[in-house]
Amino acid sequence: MKRSLSVFAPLREKKRREKVKRSLSALREKKRREKVKRSLSVFAPLQEKKRRREAKRKAKRKSEEEKRREKRRRKINFIINSFDMNYIITEEKIHLEEPIPNYHSEISINELSAILVDIFYKIHIDYGPGLLESVYERIICHELSEREIPFQSQVGIPLVHKGQNMELGFRADIIVDNKIIIEIKSVEIIAPVHPKQLLTYLKISNKKLGLLVNFNSETIKAGITRIVNGL
Repeated sequence: MKRSLSVFAPLREKKRREKVKRSLSALREKKRREKVKRSLSVFAPLQEKKRRREAKRKAKRKSEEEKRREKRRRKINFIINSFDMNYIITEEKIHLEEPIPNYHSEISINELSAILVDIFYKIHIDYGPGLLESVYERIICHELSEREIPFQSQVGIPLVHKGQNMELGFRADIIVDNKIIIEIKSVEIIAPVHPKQLLTYLKISNKKLGLLVNFNSETIKAGITRIVNGL
């Protein structure tokens, strides 16, 4: 019996050593995982910071790309059907079938309105919405001066009621060539009274055409309202 037990003793010892070895190996693996976990917890804030910085860069690039697309879309979608001229749209620019006419004393009122729309469009492309009305007014006056188009700004128009001069009926923002009244706005929404107000100005001053332009619009097409007084 003792002899048989002594025969199996090496096998039992071998199994015991293997079991101890497996236990030590599992313990080492556990310690290694804990060490990796601790190291990851140390670098986690840095990794999160890097991830946020990268996300911010991507968002900035996306915003700049959207702005470029919007600017291009403005150029492509700018159509004004209310004028007696046909506009051609290309990806690069918007132009009339006939070139924008140069000013001359015999220019028609529709040709003059086309010049003004071209000025409004370029100002809106260059500066966009958000400026004060007085700033847009000064820029328009500067553009008119450069093109040698006669105009008056902040003109007081008298109102005559039953033969009685009321001295001052209203003050026009800009009157161009004594033909067109420009009313400048920089507001979020044009109120229903604004076009009616301009029509009243046209009747009082005996002018035929008024342009109500709101530079605070997403596109200048949406911002221009053409008011006619028996044209």
